[in-house]
Amino acid sequence: MNPSIKEILTEWLKANGYDGLCSRHGCGCGLDDLMPCWDECSADCRAAYQVPASEEYKEEYGDDCEYMFALKKGERKPRKLKARR
Repeated sequence: MNPSIKEILTEWLKANGYDGLCSRHGCGCGLDDLMPCWDECSADCRAAYQVPASEEYKEEYGDDCEYMFALKKGERKPRKLKARR
């Protein structure tokens, strides 16, 4: 059976050391819940790393946000990304 697009993408992200995806539209998702939106904003998604949420990010999205997704390792700028729990 041929793999799905989601399976292919998940394997590629894992093989290249990424933790999930992020989009300029304000979302982020991890490998455990990859592409839950699967709509037009998915076309803008980029490979991303899971990083601890910055203080600015927690202020904007709440203290219960433990992590966020960033395009670069170690980046801690608050992007408009909602961390999936």
